[in-house]
Amino acid sequence: MEQKISTWLKQQYPDMIARLLAWSEINSGTFNLAGLNRMVEVLEPAFAELNAQSDHVDLPPYDVINDHGQITPQPLGKLLSWVKRPEAPIQILLCGHMDTVYDLNHPFQSCSYINDQTLNGPGVADMKGGVLVMLYALQALEQFADVSQIGWRVMINPDEEIGSPGSANWMRKWAPDYHYALVYEPSLTPEGFFAGQRKGSGNFSFVVHGLAAHVGRAFDQGKNAIVGLAHLTQALNALNQQREGVTINIGYCHGGGPVNIVPALAIAKLNVRTLCRQDEFWFYEQLECLLDTFQAEYGMQVDWYGQFGRPPKIMDEKQTAFYTLLAEVSKEMGLTAHWEATGGCCDGNNFAAMGLPTIDTLGVRGGAIHTDKEFIVLDSLIERAELTVRLLMKLSNMPQK
Repeated sequence: MEQKISTWLKQQYPDMIARLLAWSEINSGTFNLAGLNRMVEVLEPAFAELNAQSDHVDLPPYDVINDHGQITPQPLGKLLSWVKRPEAPIQILLCGHMDTVYDLNHPFQSCSYINDQTLNGPGVADMKGGVLVMLYALQALEQFADVSQIGWRVMINPDEEIGSPGSANWMRKWAPDYHYALVYEPSLTPEGFFAGQRKGSGNFSFVVHGLAAHVGRAFDQGKNAIVGLAHLTQALNALNQQREGVTINIGYCHGGGPVNIVPALAIAKLNVRTLCRQDEFWFYEQLECLLDTFQAEYGMQVDWYGQFGRPPKIMDEKQTAFYTLLAEVSKEMGLTAHWEATGGCCDGNNFAAMGLPTIDTLGVRGGAIHTDKEFIVLDSLIERAELTVRLLMKLSNMPQK
């Protein structure tokens, strides 16, 4: 059976490449709804080949802080999902995302070959290649394996690159029905290393309210929100290296206007990475003290928004056992499975925190993701699809408590 699967997947290689090229040249940046809708139009018929029940969801908008310091609803794309054999004793949740970090105006919009085994392009690794791995692995499973004992759900979300704010509720709703989660983020290295432990992540916005004034007639009466924001971001940045593994990145600042007006508003957005849930409480405690001190010293109001949306993924006994099984399956294919800790995070963080044993770098081998150098090692489409099929077959024979 394994030989038939391997042979069939190799026969699908030209089709995989054609689809990868077509999908990756559709701009599907998280906020490009037209592009995300085009992805829906190509994904629906592709996954319809699996004869599974569709269970799609129109996600509600989520709140963002605009450059005026106001809460604004941001529309999101559609969450796609297909379900097959929900009555089977073994249930697997397979997850990918259709959005990329490249917006409609980004210069990186097309694919080009680096060599005959390496393709550069937007989303080729992260993660349109991973979605293809899912698709062809399930086609092979359904065609060649005994599937009587295994059911599955595929979910492909449109908002992973911004922390899955809209689809997180559906993850929480669906996760209790499943025994394992497979997530198709690309490997950590071109050699195929898997992510083990992952840091958690939270996104936060800060709005500093100063007081406008004429810079010539009433400069001393104004309160410069940009200067206040500079002091605030310096204080936030100073929290780095105060607690092991916690990092705080000030990623966006905005404020001001005509230079003859003391600016009354300034905005900063940042990301916090954590090693454990206790780090979140530490950050909130530090933030409360820092804001009290700032407001007392500078007399400016600060409104803040945000939360930790990605819990840390801890390599506990359950996770380690699942990775050990992955290593066994890899060895049967003549491969060696290595995994290591990473500061990156993904939907796998959420599934692991919900109690599911989760492997979250089952996608293609590649690298330079989130840059215009992003690439995929093309033969990993076949390799990772076969690895997935074999892993699913192994899981289908495991007793569940």
